[in-house]
Amino acid sequence: MQLVVFHQFQSFHQEVMDFLIWGVHHQLFRGGERNIGAALKKIFTNPCLIAVVLGIVCSVLQVQLPSFISYPMKTMAGAVSPLSLVFIGILIQNYGIFSWILDKIAIFYTFWKVLILPAVVFVSLYFFLPLETVLVLTLLFGSPGPISSVVWSKEYGGDPKLAVNCLIPSTLLYFITAGAALLLLTGHGLL
Repeated sequence: MQLVVFHQFQSFHQEVMDFLIWGVHHQLFRGGERNIGAALKKIFTNPCLIAVVLGIVCSVLQVQLPSFISYPMKTMAGAVSPLSLVFIGILIQNYGIFSWILDKIAIFYTFWKVLILPAVVFVSLYFFLPLETVLVLTLLFGSPGPISSVVWSKEYGGDPKLAVNCLIPSTLLYFITAGAALLLLTGHGLL
């Protein structure tokens, strides 16, 4: 029973993160739109965000896609992350692995994404869900900047250096904080 509940909350996390990635992160790294109305229109008419919403609806309604659609999608999904990592490695070589140190936006983003957002999630859910579920969701929401933001920024004329500068420190801080949190929580029997 507890595994089923955890899977439901993990699915909830994935759906929320997909919405945030395609609605917020994509726009952050895509490039500046000065008109707020035009920016909102771009966010809510983004084909990827619309696909996420349709995916959530299909998931809730338990709609099964035909195999001739689902198999190629799963196969392509398996290649995306490895290819993205190779691409990010090339960009890190171009910009330098330590260029983020002097980037104030990247530092702010890192603290917001890895420390502040998880704290807000923890406080928001603490009184409504079992502690174990809250702790796992807090760790999940603190995950580093999305790898795909680097690819989007390069592809859509955004700021790939900023995306790389956000990815590196958020990943490093997440490894440190999540590792320490997991050691502490498992050591005290909370997870």
